[in-house]
Amino acid sequence: MGTIPGSRLQIGGTSTIDVAGYFNDPDGDELSYMGASSNEAVATVAMEGSTATISAIAAGDAVITITASDGSASVSQGFRIDVPDGPEQATLVITRLLDEDRNQISDPTGISGTIFAVLDVQSNDETWTEIALTLNGETVTPMCRGTGGSSADVAVGPGLAAAGQVEVECRLQTNAVVGECMGMQLEPKYANGEYTLSAYLTTDEDERRDVVASQPIALKNHGFVQLAHMPGSASEVGTHTKGLTFHGGPNAEGNVNMFHACPVAYDGTVVGTMQLTTRHTDTARPNPAPVEGATTLRFRESRFGPDYPVKEAPFTWRAGTEWWNPNLGLENMPGETETWIVNDGSITDPNGRDVSATFRAGGEEAKLGPLHFDFKAPAAAEGAEVVIATSNSPTHSSWVSTTARYYRPSGGSVARRFRIKGMTEMGVGHVYGTTSMIAVGDCSVAGNRDSRASTAFTALDGYDNITLVSQLDEEDPILNGVADGGGVDCYVAEVQSLADRLGNPTGMSNRRIRTATTFGVDKTGPVISRLRPSEPLVLNEAALRFDVENPPIATGEDGSPMDTEVQVRAGATSGSNVYWTTTADVDGETVEINIDPTTGTDVWGNNYFGREIEHTVYARAFDEVGNTSGWVSFTFTRDHTDPVLSLSAVPSNFGATTAKSVSVTVAGTLSDATEIRRSFLSIHKGASCTATSEAMASTQVSGPVRRLHNGTNAIEFSEVFTVKQGGDVGEQSYCFFLTAEDDARDADDRADANTYSDQVATFSVMWPAGPPAPPPGPTFEFVPIDATDQTEGDAITELEVTEGSTTAMVYAVKLANVATAPTATAPVNVTITAPAGVNVIPQTVTFPRTATDGTTASDTAHVSVTTEHDLDITSNEDAVTHSATGYDAASLTVKSNDDDFEITVDTESIREDEAAEEVTVTVTAGTAPSATDATTVTVALGYPTDDAETTPAAPTEVAVEIAAGMTSGEAKVMVDALDDAVRDEANEAIELTVSGSNPAGVYYKPDRIMIMDDDPDIDLSVTVDNVATSEVGEGAGTVTVVITATADAPVNGTVNLALAVTGTATGAGTDYTITETTPVPITINARGTTGTATLTLTIVDDAAAVDAADETIVFDDADGAAAGGKTYTVKALTLTIKDNDS
Repeated sequence: MGTIPGSRLQIGGTSTIDVAGYFNDPDGDELSYMGASSNEAVATVAMEGSTATISAIAAGDAVITITASDGSASVSQGFRIDVPDGPEQATLVITRLLDEDRNQISDPTGISGTIFAVLDVQSNDETWTEIALTLNGETVTPMCRGTGGSSADVAVGPGLAAAGQVEVECRLQTNAVVGECMGMQLEPKYANGEYTLSAYLTTDEDERRDVVASQPIALKNHGFVQLAHMPGSASEVGTHTKGLTFHGGPNAEGNVNMFHACPVAYDGTVVGTMQLTTRHTDTARPNPAPVEGATTLRFRESRFGPDYPVKEAPFTWRAGTEWWNPNLGLENMPGETETWIVNDGSITDPNGRDVSATFRAGGEEAKLGPLHFDFKAPAAAEGAEVVIATSNSPTHSSWVSTTARYYRPSGGSVARRFRIKGMTEMGVGHVYGTTSMIAVGDCSVAGNRDSRASTAFTALDGYDNITLVSQLDEEDPILNGVADGGGVDCYVAEVQSLADRLGNPTGMSNRRIRTATTFGVDKTGPVISRLRPSEPLVLNEAALRFDVENPPIATGEDGSPMDTEVQVRAGATSGSNVYWTTTADVDGETVEINIDPTTGTDVWGNNYFGREIEHTVYARAFDEVGNTSGWVSFTFTRDHTDPVLSLSAVPSNFGATTAKSVSVTVAGTLSDATEIRRSFLSIHKGASCTATSEAMASTQVSGPVRRLHNGTNAIEFSEVFTVKQGGDVGEQSYCFFLTAEDDARDADDRADANTYSDQVATFSVMWPAGPPAPPPGPTFEFVPIDATDQTEGDAITELEVTEGSTTAMVYAVKLANVATAPTATAPVNVTITAPAGVNVIPQTVTFPRTATDGTTASDTAHVSVTTEHDLDITSNEDAVTHSATGYDAASLTVKSNDDDFEITVDTESIREDEAAEEVTVTVTAGTAPSATDATTVTVALGYPTDDAETTPAAPTEVAVEIAAGMTSGEAKVMVDALDDAVRDEANEAIELTVSGSNPAGVYYKPDRIMIMDDDPDIDLSVTVDNVATSEVGEGAGTVTVVITATADAPVNGTVNLALAVTGTATGAGTDYTITETTPVPITINARGTTGTATLTLTIVDDAAAVDAADETIVFDDADGAAAGGKTYTVKALTLTIKDNDS
C-alpha cells in the first residue's frame, strides 16, 4: 500500500500520521497496530488506533517501526526520523551573470551598462525578507525578482517573506550617475575599475546570511552626454495633437523651453565646452529625415547671435521667442514632423583638447527626441471671412459666405457655429470662444460697416464673444436703417482676436475678418393647429387636415418664409417602424394629407392604409431656414368596409292556416372592423321592401322595428316576430329589412359611416278568409286642379304649398261613396277646418253645386290653400279636415314647403388682438333650393363700425354653395378682430347676415361671432414707502411712491407711457407736491412685461379744513402707447389722500 515517508522534526516537536493507509489484509480482517523506536532517546512513538504520534526528544536520528497484525499474522514497516541540533540556516549562491539582453556574461572583466546577477536561494529552516547586492562591500539596492515562473516569480524586496528554494534575479545598473541633469557634468556612481560583487539576505529575525562565494568583476563603461528638456508652462496634448505633447506659445514669464547637456565620464575626464543643435525631421523610422525648408529650433541668445552657441558650464540652452527670433516660424505638424535635440560638434576639456570620443561610443552623438513645438501664430489668407457653419471641418459644404438671410440655431441636430474660413498654419489649432473670439454687432453702426482696419468694431452688449447662433436673439437680416422693437437693425460678425491653443497670437490691427454680409436669426418654427381629427377616431375619409402658420419672430417682424411642403411619415418619425413617407403641399394655411387606402406601402408591399387597424401619422412643417414645428400626430383606426351580415335562420312560407298569428325567427351575425353604432331590423308588408318602406303597424306586430346594436363590432341576434292576421286575408307576403352604420367619421368628426342596408328575408302566409268588409260609408275625396287649364288630376292625400306664397294652390273636394245624391231640398253642407297658419277659401261648401259656385259638376267644389310665413326652416305638415252630417270625415295633408335659410357658424367668440381664426359657416335650407342647379348664398360678415381700427384686413363676405338637390352647404373663412384700444368697452360682435333677407319673404336667419374685449392691456399698481397700498394719510409728509405698469403679455416693442396726473386733489403745493416732472414717464422694454416710475410725493396737511373729504390723485394715460403695431391701453390708478382732520 506504499512506504511510510521519513520526516524531520525539531527538538520538542511532534508529528502525527495515520498508518492505516499503508497496510492491507487480503482477507479483510481488522488490523491492530504497534509502534517502536530504535532510539527512544532521540524520538518516541505512541499509537492510538491507527494514528502514530512521534515526539522529538534530542538531536540525532531514529527508525520508527510500525507493526500491523490481524491476530494470526503480522507485518512491519519502518521510516527515518531526523532531529537536527538547532534550525538549518538559509543559503544563497551567485550562479551566473547576465547582460542587459539576458545573455550570460562569459568575461566578467569587461562589464558595462545594466547587468543581472542570478542567485540561488535556499531558505532551509529560515524565512528571509530582503536580498541585497554589494560592490566592494558597499551595499547597493538593486531590483530583484524571482524567476521560477510561479509564485516565486514576484518582486523581492523589504517586507516580503519567502521560504523554500527560489532563484532570484537582481538588476544592477553599473553606469548609474549621481544627481539630476541640470546643465552640469554628472559624476558616475561607479567609476571604471575592479570590484567584488557579493550578496546577502536578511531573515525575518534580522539575521544576515552572506553569499557562499563572491564574484570578481571589472567595470568598463563608456562616457556619454545626458540631455534633458525643461519645458515652459505652455503645453497642449489631445486628440487634435494625436496624443503628442506640444510645447511653445508666446514669450512670457515661466514659458521658456530650456535644454541641458550633462556629460558623464567614467575615467575622470572633465568637459570644458560643448554645443547643442536641432533637427526638424519627418516621422520615418528608424531614420527620420530632415524636412527641407522647415524652420528648425534655434538657441539664438541675441538678435544677431549664432543659432547654436558653443557653451561652457553650465551647459544650458534657451529656445527664445522674441520678435526677432526665427523660432516664431517653427511649427511641427502632429504625426508629420518632429524636432530632435542633438549634441554635435566638438566636446573639449578645459584645455581645449577634443575629448568627443570619450563621450560618443562608436561616434554616436547624444540625441533627445522626438519633441514637438509650435511657436507660429495662425495665419489667415487674403479673403478670410467669418462663416456660419454646421461642421468644424473647413471642407464641409456649409463653410460658405453668408448671405443677407435668416439663420437658425442648428442645422438638423448640429448647432450652427461661427467659424473663420481661410485659416492656414494652424499647428495645434485654436479654440473658438477661448483663444479666438468673434463678436456680433449691429449692422447699422457706421464703424461696423466700415472696411478700414483702423475703425473699431462695436459689439452689442453680451455679444463680444459669440460662438453659436443660438446665443443671439432673433433679428431680421436686412440693413434698412430702421431698428425694430429690439433696437437692432440687423447683425454682422467680426473676428476680435485670433490665437492658437498654445497662445501664439495673430495681430488684428491691420485687417478685419468679418461676415460677407449682414445676417439675421430666426428661431421661431411654424405652428401647427386645428388637427382634424383632433382625437383618435374611426376614420373612413381618406384625408387628414391641419392648419399651419408661420409666426413672426420676437421682434414682431416676419421671419423666414414658410416651406411649401410639410413632411409626413406613418408608423413612427424615424427608424424601421416608418412604413410610409411623403410630403404634403401647404395650400394657404391649410394642409391635407391623403391617406387613401391604396396609399402607404409597408416593407412587404402591402397597402398599409388599407388595413383596418389603428394607424398613427406624423407631420411637421418647416420654414425655409429649417425651423420646424415639431412632430404632431394623428391617431385613427381605419374602417372603410361596410358591415357584413351572415344569416343563420330565416323564415319559411306558411301554407293555408286557420291560426290568427304566426311566429318567425330571423337570426345571424352582423360584424364590422369597428363598433357598429346603429343597427335596426324591421318587418314590412309586401314581397319586397326598401330603407324607406313603412314598417308594419305595432298593432299587428309587436316591435316591428328592433334595435340590434350593442356597443361592439359583432352583433349576434335572434329575433322572433309574432305576426297577427289583422285585416289580412288570403296569401300575404312580408319582408325583413336590416340597416346598420358603423362608427366611422370624417376628419372633422362628422359621421361618415360605412353602412349595411338591404332586404334580408321574405315569407308569405295563407291567411283564412275573414267576414266580408262592410261597405264604405259616404265620405270625401280630393283631386288637384291644374292652375293653367283647371283640369283635374288623380286622387291625392297630400297637397304641397310654398310657405308664405301669395299664389294659392287649388284642390277639388268631391263626394264619394254616396248612395243618394244630395238635392237642393236635401243638401250636404261641408265644413272645412284648417289649423293655425293654414288658410282655406271657402271654409264651407254646399252640395249639390250650382253654376254660381264656380263649377259645373254638382259633386265638385274648388278650395284654395295658402300658408303663413314663419322664421324657421321647418317644412310643416298640417291636416285640413272636411266634415258633414252623415259623412265620414276626411283630411287632406297640406305640406308647407319652407324656402327659408338658417346661417350657423362653428365658433362662438374670438378675442381682440389674437391671431386670425378660420371658422366654418353653414347655410341650411328648409327644402332643397334647386333639384338641378347649385345655389350660392353670399353671407356678409358685419364687423363693428364704431371704431375703424376694429375692422381687420379679413374677408367681409363668404360664398356658401348648396349643391343641387341638397339642403345645406358650408364654407370656411378667416375672421379677425384687431385691438381697438378702447378701454372698458362692451363686447361687440361680427354679424353674419344675407342681403335681402325678408321676414315676410325669403328669410335668412342670422348668426354672430362675439368679439371679446381685451382692454386694458396694462395695469398700474403702487407702493408707498415700499408698502403696497392705494392710500396715503394726509399727515404722511414726504413719501416715496413707486408706480409699476404691468402688461398682460410681453410687449411687441418699447412701450413709452406718459401718465397724466389728475384727480380731486390739487397739486403744486395745495394738497400735494410731486418733485418729478409730469406727465410721469414709464417705459416697458421690448419683450418685457413691466416698467416702473419712482416719485417723491409730499402731502400737505390742510389743518384748517375741518372734516374735509378724502381727495384723490389719479394717474392715467388715456391715449395709451403704440408699439409693434399695437396700441396698449392703460387702466387708471387712483391714490387716495385720507383726511385726518376732525
